[in-house]
Amino acid sequence: MPLFRLEKWSDAAGFLGKATSFLQEREDSNAVVLGVAQRIAETPDFPTNDCFFGLVYADTQPVAAALRTPPRGAAVTSGPKEALRLLADAIREQYGHIPGVNGPLDAVESFASRWCECTGQGTQVAQEMRIHRLDVMQPLTLASGILRRAGPGDVAIVSSWLEQFGEDTGLPPGPSKEDVVRLLARPDPPYYFWSRDDQPVAMAAWSRPTGKGITVNAVYTPREQRGKGYATAVVHTLSALLLERGFRFCTLYTDLANPVSNAIYARIGYEPVEDARRVEFIDASDS
Repeated sequence: MPLFRLEKWSDAAGFLGKATSFLQEREDSNAVVLGVAQRIAETPDFPTNDCFFGLVYADTQPVAAALRTPPRGAAVTSGPKEALRLLADAIREQYGHIPGVNGPLDAVESFASRWCECTGQGTQVAQEMRIHRLDVMQPLTLASGILRRAGPGDVAIVSSWLEQFGEDTGLPPGPSKEDVVRLLARPDPPYYFWSRDDQPVAMAAWSRPTGKGITVNAVYTPREQRGKGYATAVVHTLSALLLERGFRFCTLYTDLANPVSNAIYARIGYEPVEDARRVEFIDASDS
């Protein structure tokens, strides 16, 4: 039986120095852990004092990883049950309490089981997801309109749509308005609109470039514009743009409770990689 051991860091650069090769072996599945760690490492003023980055080895071979950036929950990769239990113990020792964990199904189950065993808490499933990957675009006839990159003058609409996106999906809070101001002031802002008659009718963004891959997220269409093909158009054209820029693939998370979005992405060319889950920890009295 292999000997499992944990190495941990508070800084992303130290973690990536040891974990990058392991994470890149399944770059599509590990896009959250790898992409978030790289973004933090590239942000000089990111406060990392209370961050957690962990890598578990079986003998000398990395087999699982996790990170946490408060106040969010933990994000984990796949790995042996014992490795995820070690990560749960280390995160519990550092923080005492966290809101939850997300990642591949088996990994989340192993982590959450150990967490609840030690804390007496219970779990509730917040979201069932599927990770998709796009390597080759499928040709589609798109709704009329054009892809337009959002800029500094779009702070109000991007902030409003992100807030509505969070309300619709139940995801943890996204970028603040101050963050949106900063992101839209960059030379290459991540947010894009599908625009018709010079009016934005849908939005998507890129996030977490990981070397070969990049994630498409924040796909949102206002209620009054839904059912017109605008989400398909913005995801299709943004994905094509990212592949043209040299990324070998795009990844995208879908909510399994929304069969419409899953069908949309399949038509574009996104194919399932694996299922994932986000769970929240709750006190036993609340379960």
